[in-house]
Amino acid sequence: MFNIFLMVIGIPIINEVMANPMGTESGSGSPGDRNEFVEIYNLSDSPVDMANYFLADRMETDEIVPFPDSSIIELYPGTVVSTVIPPGGYGLILDREYMEEGNGQYPQPYEIPSGAVLMSTGDTDIGNGLSNSDSLWLIGPGGVVVDIYPAPVRPPDGVSVERREPENDIWMLSRSGCTPGYRNSVYVLIDLAVVPQSFHIDPSFPIPGDDVELSFKVLNYGIDDIQGFWAFVANGSDTNRFYIDSVIASYDTVDVRVFIGNFDLSGFFTLSVGVRCENDEDTSNNIVDVGISIGVSPVVINEISYSGPIEWVELYNRGETPFPMDRLAVVDRAGNRSDPISDSIYLQPHGYIVLSGDTSFRTAYPGVDCLCLSEFPSLNNNGDDVMLMEASGILLDSVPYTPSWGGRDGRSIERISPEIAGWEKYNWSESESPDGATPGVPNSVSHIVEPPEGKLFAIQKTALNPHRGDELLVTYHTNAIPLKITIKIYDETGWKCMEVTREHPAQKGEVVVDISDLEDGLYILYFALAASNGRTYRGKQTFSVIRE
Repeated sequence: MFNIFLMVIGIPIINEVMANPMGTESGSGSPGDRNEFVEIYNLSDSPVDMANYFLADRMETDEIVPFPDSSIIELYPGTVVSTVIPPGGYGLILDREYMEEGNGQYPQPYEIPSGAVLMSTGDTDIGNGLSNSDSLWLIGPGGVVVDIYPAPVRPPDGVSVERREPENDIWMLSRSGCTPGYRNSVYVLIDLAVVPQSFHIDPSFPIPGDDVELSFKVLNYGIDDIQGFWAFVANGSDTNRFYIDSVIASYDTVDVRVFIGNFDLSGFFTLSVGVRCENDEDTSNNIVDVGISIGVSPVVINEISYSGPIEWVELYNRGETPFPMDRLAVVDRAGNRSDPISDSIYLQPHGYIVLSGDTSFRTAYPGVDCLCLSEFPSLNNNGDDVMLMEASGILLDSVPYTPSWGGRDGRSIERISPEIAGWEKYNWSESESPDGATPGVPNSVSHIVEPPEGKLFAIQKTALNPHRGDELLVTYHTNAIPLKITIKIYDETGWKCMEVTREHPAQKGEVVVDISDLEDGLYILYFALAASNGRTYRGKQTFSVIRE
């Protein structure tokens, strides 16, 4: 074996290694063998003849020769079959079988630019066949090791490992899959990027009228420091810009927090959030679409089965428009996150869909729409948080269930009303279905009474017993744009016992009133809705409090 002395990075250098090509790794003609490559870069001001060098792994040492099949030039016009790499040029050591079809998987998958020098090794593979655990040595004249590729790096399938910059020994996974014959994708001087899944809003679940702030992380992918940058948030045609006077070192992050205003109405809003700086070499990672809900999300967690043999979560679209599902993931209290939904499908208005990590759900409940997600979190029987998260990291709904909510012995817990927040314990109850659950159909515990035709509001239950946990639930529906709801409660003598207000409510919703302090007796509820058209809509209804 050659003596290994490597004090500084030599000339030429190993610049990129594809040890894990796309496709199968073993078998006759597998792409995992024939599509391996090692890229060599000539740092010097003079040509370098690689015929004077050797490439070695832990098992074999190979001479470097011109690529043996000259027809490769027809596939890649302008390339050169040789061992001489010009100054500042790239040479590719390809497997000898690269031009063969093999088993038909991924034949000649790479784009190789004009000017690249195409080489191979003296036998049928590179080293003893590259693997993720292989180190490589580039050995120069006289047996001197001039460069080393370290191991293990363990790239995913079809991703190469690239040198950060020619002058150092930092290795990183390729940001574009691979770059044979091109400047490495990780060698970027200035590259400002928004970090995906780093978004948070304050408050976490805003309602109309709240001042909402958005925070997220910004990363400097580049080699040079960045001295200040602009952040912007666009909501339709309205754009707010903020100058962030921060220095971001190479591969460091900064936290950005910006005010995005308040929203007059409930709904789901998609914001474009981005960053800009001078001389940014890659603007493809500058903008992220962020979905936030004002008020209760259009899509809510509607049913949870956490104690049975199959764990699953049902979603319901309470909105009036189709909702894109390819932005959603399920997260638990520990931060375990399912893979996001990759299917480009929409959940239709008032439609249901089940998310699970267990494909046997489809056998247990044939005919129920189910998306099976990898990395689906395990739901704890002693209590957990089930969170529905939008792709950018914004929470859309959260259910912090405990066994006291029901759902033990394999029965599900069901949401009583999609109009009330998911974290409210009183809005959940154990399934009353004989089957123990109601995936894909209305919940067995939902007994919401809609306001009658032409009526402004309705009381769900007119005889209430606070000892049983009863609360006064008022549903309303208006075609006007509401600014404020006021609920006043009077006793039989006309004395006002309590008053509840809601600023900037949705056009359709529910208000829960705690009546635990009311004495037994008959009461009058007065309901008033002030609208943006200047009118106030009013109504009243009686109810009773009876403690048994």
